[in-house]
Amino acid sequence: MKKSHFFSIERTLPQGTPVDKSLDQYYASIENILNEVAKKNGLHEFDNKEDAFAFFNHKLPLFDWSVPNSVPGYVTISALTTTTYSHGLGRFLTDICSKSIIPGRLLPVAVLRCLNFKFVHIEKKRYFITELIIEPKNEEELALFKKHLPKLMSDLRVNLRSVEYTRQIVSSNSISTDEKHQKLKINFANLFCNHDDLSQNDLFGQIYNLYLSASAEEKAVQLPNQLKPYTEKRPRVFRPDLFSEFRSLINSVPPNFLGERSLKHTTRIFTYFYILKAVITHLIKEAPDTRHLYIKIFQPQVVTSNGKQSVLAIALSFNILQHNEFFDDRHICLAIAAIIPGIEVLKGSFFYQENSSDKIQTVYIEIKKDKYKRFTLDEIKQIKRALPREVHTRVEEVYRPIFTYRNEEEIMRRIIELSNELKYVHDIPQVTINYQKQSRNEIFFSVTVLRLQKPDSLPLRDILSSFKDPVAKIKNFDIKTVGLLRRKYPKVAASFDVRLPTELFTRKDYTIDFFKGRKKVLTILEQMLGEVRDYNGGMIAKQREVLSLTKELLKEKYLQNECLIENFFHGLTPIYMQSIFPPEIIKKFFILFNKSLELDYRDVPFSLMVERDHPYSMYMIASPNPKIKEEILKAVEELPFFSDIATSSHNFYDISTIGFLITAPNPATIKELDKVIYIVLSDKKKKKVDRSDHLREAAMLSQISI
Repeated sequence: MKKSHFFSIERTLPQGTPVDKSLDQYYASIENILNEVAKKNGLHEFDNKEDAFAFFNHKLPLFDWSVPNSVPGYVTISALTTTTYSHGLGRFLTDICSKSIIPGRLLPVAVLRCLNFKFVHIEKKRYFITELIIEPKNEEELALFKKHLPKLMSDLRVNLRSVEYTRQIVSSNSISTDEKHQKLKINFANLFCNHDDLSQNDLFGQIYNLYLSASAEEKAVQLPNQLKPYTEKRPRVFRPDLFSEFRSLINSVPPNFLGERSLKHTTRIFTYFYILKAVITHLIKEAPDTRHLYIKIFQPQVVTSNGKQSVLAIALSFNILQHNEFFDDRHICLAIAAIIPGIEVLKGSFFYQENSSDKIQTVYIEIKKDKYKRFTLDEIKQIKRALPREVHTRVEEVYRPIFTYRNEEEIMRRIIELSNELKYVHDIPQVTINYQKQSRNEIFFSVTVLRLQKPDSLPLRDILSSFKDPVAKIKNFDIKTVGLLRRKYPKVAASFDVRLPTELFTRKDYTIDFFKGRKKVLTILEQMLGEVRDYNGGMIAKQREVLSLTKELLKEKYLQNECLIENFFHGLTPIYMQSIFPPEIIKKFFILFNKSLELDYRDVPFSLMVERDHPYSMYMIASPNPKIKEEILKAVEELPFFSDIATSSHNFYDISTIGFLITAPNPATIKELDKVIYIVLSDKKKKKVDRSDHLREAAMLSQISI
């Protein structure tokens, strides 16, 4: 056999491909490249094919290049290796050569040819060869080719050997992750031993990143096979769109995410994503206008540079109710920190999937304790119980600023009203404080002040001009005299804007606390003018006082639920009743509300809690079915004494609540209210809990454990 025939390649084409002479010519051109590579590497010196190919395989990967002596001419670069662990070589070589040979310039590739092939005399192995041709434009570029190519080709050979070895190690199932990492360190140290420009730290950082990348590639390929048993075992749950869902999910994960987690861990995450989304989808069909949230928590191990470490994994899914709602890693981190302080988020673990068509967002994050200590069962239960509520309150709504301007007619009306309130020489200044507008960083209040200008008092203009505060700004003030008291004391009116930074009054649900901002404005006015009368804030002041006392009574047990307490308090209607009931009664009413949210409604249609504290009676009804609340409210509204009842209606994630609070010394009134509520609920209790198909599907999906 002639030595040149050692490197003959098979003409393998798909069955049915028409014969094309140009393909034969292409194969022949590839054989010419192979023979040139063989000659340069001494492969033609062997007399038999076994020795030739043994030596040939040992020398792979092979890189070859040629540079012309002068321009015009062509630079030729080729690479040859096996296909087993080298996929992506052609694209990589083209990118590197066009971008890295001459830094700062993108070189056009004039010719590119490549082939995945088999040798005629070696049937078991497949090889890949690629060749690209670049034309230097001038002598300067040619000199740069001659300078940089030898080093670049040497680095590329080491790079390719590293990738091939990494993929080979990662794909092995017979050794552990730690053993794989150790093998890579040893092998890479040998590969890079002649590269003095790489420090030891850089080297092992590159080893670790390369290991993670290769591991991620391997897991992305293995995932469909790993998920196949689930689709076969539960065809109702894992439908045909499963694999297309996972393909998009793989593109959402952060860099190195798959490499740092076992295949079992990754499969679990992706499967929970699919299940959680399916649960929320069914719940939305049952109640589209209600917030639905479902959560899964498990405790896996992740691979770090210090070995395997224990973390807590949280996957949660919820529906987006408004187009302007926003939720990312910042929001969930704050939610978790509110439950267990001192918890850290594992860097690079957060990702989410959001589809605008179905309005469902699914989030994944991993948290860790100091020194990667394991989470206790009580801590996990605490997070699972409290996190849905925290997430619900932290979904941020992004609002567009309102375009408005000062209404001078409204300001004049306020000035006239306040002027009529100044009747005596010793009357204190009269003020009104109104919300004006809000920008991205500031909230604006419109303030009107009326006071008597006495001989011994500082002029109002001087007071406003000299005002200084670290956070507040006074702008656009206008001062005028609007009359005389007893023909001696001028009535001076001032209108101006007070601007406050929104960050000081932002609640944990990212809404702006108007009442807190208004109180700050009133404090500023009292600092400037002394005691003032808040003309349009009498009821607001009383409400703030009752709310403050209620929060004080609840703070020991419900310190983290301040936002929920405020929402509950301001949800009491009619509004004037917020300032009538004692804080102790509102505290008891809130505790009933909070208990109703913590109950499990999977097997019961509703809950009813009643508390008496003569002469007060409190009722709290909660249900995942909003129709129950509607029917009870409709029945109670028909009572002749309904105007004496304070109601509290809320939708909190998937629970609808309706509460009634009444002061009734007459027992007959209480009996009548009891009767109406019990009649409606008895009718619901008699009926068998008939879940819709959507709720049954959601319940079945939520019980699946991976």
